[in-house]
Amino acid sequence: EMVADWRTVVPREMEQRKIGNCIPARRIVAVQTMSSRDLVLYLSDNRMIRAQLRKSCNARDFYLGFMVEPNEDGNICAGRDTLRARTGATCKIEAIRQLVPVE
Repeated sequence: EMVADWRTVVPREMEQRKIGNCIPARRIVAVQTMSSRDLVLYLSDNRMIRAQLRKSCNARDFYLGFMVEPNEDGNICAGRDTLRARTGATCKIEAIRQLVPVE
């Protein structure tokens, strides 16, 4: 329900901004495929994050969500953590960028 509301107000044109290599795992409330290698992670603070997967991965494997082995810092980090889909697919995140509306 929350994602459906966001889709109606999300601008069509977005730009990417660097935000570091990690995001807090507990803030992820929804996931959506963006392209064959990209996921959009919707966070509880209304940020949208583009998670680019490795070339050998298929983002569609993770559209129903994913699991991550918990780390002491509570973050999901590019180059460190492996996403695990319910289907058994696994993949590492290659890069993380914040999506912001183009003004």
